[in-house]
Amino acid sequence: MRFLTLSFFLFIFISNSNAQLDLGSWSSFQLNYKAGKKVTLSLKPIWRQKDNLTELNNTSIDLIGSYKINSRWSANYLNRHWFIPDAPDREFHFFDLNYKHPIKGKFSWSHKLRFHLIVNWGKDEPNFTRYMSHINYKVNSKLTALIGADIFYRVSEVRVLAGGRYKIGFTGTLSPKTKLTFQYWRQVKHNDEYPIGESSFLVLNVAYNLN
Repeated sequence: MRFLTLSFFLFIFISNSNAQLDLGSWSSFQLNYKAGKKVTLSLKPIWRQKDNLTELNNTSIDLIGSYKINSRWSANYLNRHWFIPDAPDREFHFFDLNYKHPIKGKFSWSHKLRFHLIVNWGKDEPNFTRYMSHINYKVNSKLTALIGADIFYRVSEVRVLAGGRYKIGFTGTLSPKTKLTFQYWRQVKHNDEYPIGESSFLVLNVAYNLN
């Protein structure tokens, strides 16, 4: 109950911090293939909308390789190729180190340290080191709630805290091989000179395990 109360007040805060923000969406479908006991390969196309969900923003495809080090540690490499209307393509390379541990009872706490490398053939863009922290609450055997933050620290040209994404949502099990994740993201700047863009997003992903 405390987790649900905290999540409610966090949602109210992030939703009303700036009522004039554009609302966008990220919709995706993810296929996961276990290539061994410790290796998982994933394919994830993403469709994004903007202008309060009225216009296509861009699309991208994620190619993901995940390696399970042990029960708590794992590592990922993610390649994201963007297709942008009326602009050159661009590409992201994400290098992740992940750690997850239980807190108490139904709670768990996950951490991700990410190096965010951008290749843009149209213009120069900054690279980031990002830290993500999520608190998860297992509501029941098929539903897990989440609150979290994703902090962007700029490392190109100048080193400065650029902004963050603050998240609330849930993951539900639809079948033994299928999970649905829905989140609300509030993206804010923490620096006026070198900010990240401010916006809010509805994020939906359906993940299917091939084996």
